[in-house]
Amino acid sequence: MNKAFYNLDEEKRQKIINAGLLEFSSHGFSRSSTNRIVADASIGKGMLFYYFDNKLGLFKFLVDYSLEFIKTYYFKQIDMEEKDVFERLTKQTKIKAEMFKKHPEMSKFLSKVLLEASDHKHISKAQQDFIIQLQKKVEINLYKDIDTSLFREDLDIEQAINIIRYSIIGFGESLKGRVTQDMIEDNNYDAFYEEYDLLIKEMRKIFYKG
Repeated sequence: MNKAFYNLDEEKRQKIINAGLLEFSSHGFSRSSTNRIVADASIGKGMLFYYFDNKLGLFKFLVDYSLEFIKTYYFKQIDMEEKDVFERLTKQTKIKAEMFKKHPEMSKFLSKVLLEASDHKHISKAQQDFIIQLQKKVEINLYKDIDTSLFREDLDIEQAINIIRYSIIGFGESLKGRVTQDMIEDNNYDAFYEEYDLLIKEMRKIFYKG
């Protein structure tokens, strides 16, 4: 990406970013059109290629932009003062749901990048590593400095936390195989949120004092 892109005024930059997110989230990488992007962004095609070289350059820039946005958004919202691990897990999912509703095109774009092989293959190794590291950082924060006094006294706390953590990871992995194209297009994962809430309630009953 040409650094000259950042010399544009913020409104113009955002218009190009929004046009790219809309196009890629609607059509995926292979079927996206730079002609539609420049029309929506009200810029010449030559300028788009000047800033990003080609469609792939724009795509990778938008992956970086979206990941950084989500990282900043999430860590501003997460409440580390909440010491109840199940409340923290519930609130984390609400943060995601709220972000999906506030930024639907970005959410759809990243869903395609993460879940559809046709788009995922276009991201770089560095971007894949960033995604993995971000997921690890989120996970670490979810279980950091929690109130262990809430757990049943007959439990091995460390093992209990590991079981909770592996259960959440397993649930997340199971979703990847169950996400439908309609869910991605509609940006609607309400059925999964309800299923997740039930899982949290059951684990609360199993691991916490009565």
